[in-house]
Amino acid sequence: MNKKLLVLISFCLFIFSFTLLSQEESKEKKIWEDGRIGITLDKTEWGYPSEPIERLRDHKLKEGYDFFSIYLTIVQIKDKNLVIDLPHTEHKLPQSIHLVDEQGSAYRVLCYEFTRETTSLAEAMSPKLKQGTKGSIFFQLPEGISPTQLKFIYPYHGEPPKPKKKKLGQIDIDLTHIQ
Repeated sequence: MNKKLLVLISFCLFIFSFTLLSQEESKEKKIWEDGRIGITLDKTEWGYPSEPIERLRDHKLKEGYDFFSIYLTIVQIKDKNLVIDLPHTEHKLPQSIHLVDEQGSAYRVLCYEFTRETTSLAEAMSPKLKQGTKGSIFFQLPEGISPTQLKFIYPYHGEPPKPKKKKLGQIDIDLTHIQ
């Protein structure tokens, strides 16, 4: 009798743990997309970033302001010939990645960094983003505001033989459910 009870309890524990694991896997992140690329939002945080980048140290925090960080991943690139060409400095962008608050005020990006695994030096030196690229985007925002939307604006073009004329893409990411 004890052996049957032990088997029954073991079976129930197995089913329970399998159900929990299935629920964990089904909580997939929302993919924000514009038809060219897809992005997932990994996390946001207020205060000095837990994953700071070197260039952030050059920026002094203004009085009455706080750092706001967004971490994301490029999870889809629909056209293998698409080149997402973010410059190494934020000031060279014709338009920029920015946040919008609940009043509609926009805040430009302070600095950003995109990292990806590479297999060669040429690939490491290329500004071309690819699937799996991780991004860290940093803002300096007035204390007490609530960011509601990230406007991810990026320059792109096709690889030869397609024309190299740069265009701008944009993905609007809702931040209201995250905070």
